[in-house]
Amino acid sequence: MPSESAKSIHQPILLAHGTLDKRIKIEYGEEIFRNINSSEKQFIPISGASQVNLWEIGGVNYTDQVNNFLDSLE
Repeated sequence: MPSESAKSIHQPILLAHGTLDKRIKIEYGEEIFRNINSSEKQFIPISGASQVNLWEIGGVNYTDQVNNFLDSLE
């Protein structure tokens, strides 16, 4: 089960999840995120996005968040 497997993740990780994802409910993505055992993790919910249009809907704000996370790892 992915939410249980997430407990074994210790490296930095960023999860982005569309609030309108019809395949995986955002609540499940949030549960997986909570179980990640890393001190360097970030969850980015993209309001109005599905599973395939995170970049399009998230726009510059999403891109900035991803870049800021990556920059924080340097």
